[in-house]
Amino acid sequence: MGLGMIAFKIGSVPVYTYGLLVSLTIIISYGLAWLNFRIHGEGTGHVTDLLLLGLPFAVIGARAGYVLHYPEQFASWQEALAFWQGGLSPYGGVTGFLLAVIILAAWRRHNIWRVLDLLAPALVFALVLTSLGSFALQLTLGTPFVSDLPNDHMLAEYVEFSYRPAGWENSQYFHPVALYQAVLQFIVFLVLAWKSLRLWRCGGRYRAGCTFFGAVAAIALIRLVCGFFYLTTEPGNLLLPGRIMAVGTFLVAMLFYLWRAFGSRFTYDGGHFR
Repeated sequence: MGLGMIAFKIGSVPVYTYGLLVSLTIIISYGLAWLNFRIHGEGTGHVTDLLLLGLPFAVIGARAGYVLHYPEQFASWQEALAFWQGGLSPYGGVTGFLLAVIILAAWRRHNIWRVLDLLAPALVFALVLTSLGSFALQLTLGTPFVSDLPNDHMLAEYVEFSYRPAGWENSQYFHPVALYQAVLQFIVFLVLAWKSLRLWRCGGRYRAGCTFFGAVAAIALIRLVCGFFYLTTEPGNLLLPGRIMAVGTFLVAMLFYLWRAFGSRFTYDGGHFR
């Protein structure tokens, strides 16, 4: 059973559950980024600046990502711009935020690759929380199971009738694809956190940018694989927009990863890069 769309009301003004989840995601991700910058001896004020500049870019990117993914839902450009009516892509939001990061880092002449590496764990954890939110609110449905599940131990998501899409009203159980994504993304986060702590404690040679692009490649691969469990009206079409974007993102990230892997290194002494 999913959470209600409206968490509570302040007078006659509804406070939406998804909005609360997004706010919580921003706060926790900011805290993780602030902590990672701090333990690596970097100025934590950069994180606040990135948040203030990045939020507007994230909203624009999130809406653009959703519109590109579901263009059939919008009859005019006015409807496409009305983001307050719902419809945001977490991947588009992260992309918009990253654009703001690159702009600010270039303007202040910071090393962009190092900044992206330090932000990577927080950004991945933000995706984990949004995936969990989508699962709890039943916003992202997987393909349906048969009505009679073979056993009680199968991981399945019961979807209330009001949340079932047209044509699937008789299906009760669906693949919890958002939960699949959250678990796999959390594994990526744990790997990034371990690498960050290991670098902080042990120091050594460090290839700037590899952590970030490795994370992007892993997230794109997760999206591609889980995308085959998404509920779609075109089950036989392998070239769906989400899959195309996932493949393209994975290939680009791997090219940048290889470029950075054979590029210059930073020496890390446990406190600062030099």
